[in-house]
Amino acid sequence: KMRSVARRAGGLLIVAVVLLSLLHLSSAKLEDPTFWLGENFNPVSNPDATVRVGNARFTVFTANLIRMEYVLYGQEPEDRATLAIWNRYLPVPKFSFTFKSSLFTLITDGLILNYDLSKDDGSSGFTSENLRIINKEHNFLNVSIWDLSTPTTGNLLGTFHTLDNLNGWQNMNCSQNAIPPQYREPVHCVYGLISQAGWSLIDDSRRPILSNGWVQPQTKGSCAIGHNHKTDCFPLGWNPTSESECSAAGCCWDSSVPVSNHSCFQRHGNQDYYFLSHGANYHKA
Repeated sequence: KMRSVARRAGGLLIVAVVLLSLLHLSSAKLEDPTFWLGENFNPVSNPDATVRVGNARFTVFTANLIRMEYVLYGQEPEDRATLAIWNRYLPVPKFSFTFKSSLFTLITDGLILNYDLSKDDGSSGFTSENLRIINKEHNFLNVSIWDLSTPTTGNLLGTFHTLDNLNGWQNMNCSQNAIPPQYREPVHCVYGLISQAGWSLIDDSRRPILSNGWVQPQTKGSCAIGHNHKTDCFPLGWNPTSESECSAAGCCWDSSVPVSNHSCFQRHGNQDYYFLSHGANYHKA
């Protein structure tokens, strides 16, 4: 009994020391992302790899991996770590860009990106009309041009990542789960990084932020949107039913409408995409 009591006391002492150590950490230390992510992780991109064009910012990580951000006027692009992306500081690859009239063109060894500012109204963000990428890499489906309307045909899918709102037996083979046509991803699966079409897109626009060692909702964008254009905060299932739940999810709350009528809806005007062009080289992805 004495040994058991001693072990418990020792465990409590360790917990107390850890808590006291955390309490004595300076706020500057807590705000330093390397404290939580490690010195080898830096969520801020190399400035020499980024190009700001109007409301858009493009970051070149490799010849085949580009980050494409769009923020509303007066807001800044995201430099904090997210649950998916921790490290953005990489060596600067070879690339070039031109800006003629309203057409911005970014060129790497693997792709060519065109962004037409004349087709940007300042609030709609990236669309299939103003953003497109020419893929230089050979792929199995011979897809050479991509835009936001390009179907995801050929994607080999990722993991079955949630059991929310499901009952009973479930088929966890994502390749056999039908994708509702109105959504970019299956209900409980995610798109993978490998595709027969030679490209994949990571949408990091709404993922929670890692800040001060804790998870926070992404609140970039605007709540000013017409009711007929609103999208539920979680369109695939349960939607928050109170203002506190809605705010915790990083969404907008409208108390003037019934709870079931888009009362909690997504912000608009913030886009954060990572485009990967791997061609037929799956190992590269």
